[in-house]
Amino acid sequence: MGVSIFQDDSLKQAWAEGYNVLALDPAQAPTTWLDQPISLPLRVPVPYPFQPFPVGFIKVKRRFSLDVMYPRVRGLWAGALEALCGPGSIEEVSRFNAIVHWPFLVTTLTPSWIVGQTGPHAALEPDTVLQEWLAHASQIQETSAEQYLLELRRRPRWHPYREATGAMRRAPLWGVLNAPIPAQAGALAYHDAVVAHAEWGTWTAYLIAQVAAQLCQSRDGQSLSAVFTKTLEQVAGYKGAQPAAIELLADVRTACAKAHTWEDRIRLILEPFAGYPTGHSLPNFAIILAAVLSFPNDPEPTAINDSGNTAIAAICEAGWDAIGNSVVFGALQGIHHPPESLTTAPAFVEECINHTIALLPKTPSFLRP
Repeated sequence: MGVSIFQDDSLKQAWAEGYNVLALDPAQAPTTWLDQPISLPLRVPVPYPFQPFPVGFIKVKRRFSLDVMYPRVRGLWAGALEALCGPGSIEEVSRFNAIVHWPFLVTTLTPSWIVGQTGPHAALEPDTVLQEWLAHASQIQETSAEQYLLELRRRPRWHPYREATGAMRRAPLWGVLNAPIPAQAGALAYHDAVVAHAEWGTWTAYLIAQVAAQLCQSRDGQSLSAVFTKTLEQVAGYKGAQPAAIELLADVRTACAKAHTWEDRIRLILEPFAGYPTGHSLPNFAIILAAVLSFPNDPEPTAINDSGNTAIAAICEAGWDAIGNSVVFGALQGIHHPPESLTTAPAFVEECINHTIALLPKTPSFLRP
C-alpha cells in the first residue's frame, strides 16, 4: 500500500470522524496516529450511534424448523450470487471468499461458537479472530480493513479503514445463522465487526444482521422496506442511544420523497458525506437504505445470471462500495424472496449451503456463557 494512498485514506477517515484535517501539518506522517489517540481540533461533533446497545448473548429457548430456514439459506446465497453476476461471474470459492468471506466462515465456525457455548464467547474475541485470519490469509476478504490488518498483523488503536464495510457484507450471514434471536444475530455481527471496525462500522453490521434475522421471520405480504425500516427504528430507539440513525432514516426518506429519479436521490443522500472514504459504512448503508425504499417491488432473485434486477443495477450506479452494497442488498432480497432452485449455481455454493444449514441450531437452547 503506497504512502500517498495511505495518507489520503487517513485524512478522509479523520475527516469522517470530525477532525479538522485542514489543520494538519502536511509533513506529518499518518503512521504517527497509529497506537495513540488523535489530538486534532474537532470540525464538528460526530454523533456516533454506538453505545449502549445490547451485544451480549441471550438465554432463551427458541428455534426455527429447518423446513422454514432451508429456503432462507438458499435465498441468502442466491441473492448474493445474483448481485455478483455479470462478465466476472463468480465460479470459484476463492473469488467468492475474497468478496464476502462467507465460505471461510461457514467452514470454520461451529454451532457452539454461534450460540455462545465457548464462554466467554472466546471464538469471536477480536484478537482470536485476527489470528484465524492470519492463519488463513489467502481466504480472507479483500476489503481494505481486513487486508490492512493482515499486513500489520495486529489491531492498532486507530487505522484509516476501521469504518469500512467488510463486516457489513458478512452481516446477512450472521442474521441467518441466528435468525430466531435477532439481537443475538446482531451481537454476532458486532463481535465480527469489532475486529477491524469501530463506531458506525460496528453499528451498521449490527443492524443489517438484525434485518436479515427479521426477514427470516417475516410473513407473506411484509415488504422488505417495511421489515428494514421497522428494525432500524427499533434498534435505533434502544434507550435513545441512536438518534443519529433515526435522523439518517429521516434524511433518506426525505430525499426519496423529494427526488423523482434515483440519481437525484443519491446525490441528495450522499452530499453530506463528501470527503468520506469510499468504503465508509455510513454512506454505503445510506445507499442500501435508499435502494430498499426506492425499489419495494423489485423481483425476487431467480438464480444467477439474471440481469433484470433494477435495484442491483441502481446500487452499482451509485458508486462508493458498489460491490459490497450490491451483495448486502441482494442477500437481504434473497432471504425475503427465496428462489425455488439454484440450478445454475457453482458447485461450491451447494456445499456452502449445506455447511450453513449444519450451523443452524437444532436444539431449542441458546446459552449465554
